[in-house]
Amino acid sequence: MSEVRDLGVIVDSSLKFNSHISYVVAKANSRASLIHKCFVSRYPEILLRAFKVYLRPLLEYATCVWSPHCNYAIDNIEAVQRKFAKRLKGCEDIEYPARLSYLHLQSLERRRLSADLILTYRIIFGLVDVCMSDYFQLMSSNGDGTVTRGNPFKLSVN
Repeated sequence: MSEVRDLGVIVDSSLKFNSHISYVVAKANSRASLIHKCFVSRYPEILLRAFKVYLRPLLEYATCVWSPHCNYAIDNIEAVQRKFAKRLKGCEDIEYPARLSYLHLQSLERRRLSADLILTYRIIFGLVDVCMSDYFQLMSSNGDGTVTRGNPFKLSVN
């Protein structure tokens, strides 16, 4: 299977991003190990700052393009943050959702969803140079002629 790297994202001939996700996860795990090895301080605040500066950009770059939909890929990406946070002082015995709350973090899956929603907003309101009608359209009726309830920004996929 042939692969192409374009703007840092690896895409294979069937338009899947499995290689990219594997690459990002491996690189992020390597960086996480280096952070725990190289930083003398064990204060969670400092190590979290390093995580946010050195790991998050790698894990979140261009996610609107390659965001995974398979559970195994979502779990592989989330495992990077899960392992990193578990190694922080005082977080060893806390379950992952409680650990995120304790550290004031969001799951990476939720952050990807937020990025997708922000991009959709920007497309709808013309803040990016993308034609909205190429991807979705605003629904003005339910198909039977009745107007939708709520707001005028309900979307349907083309």
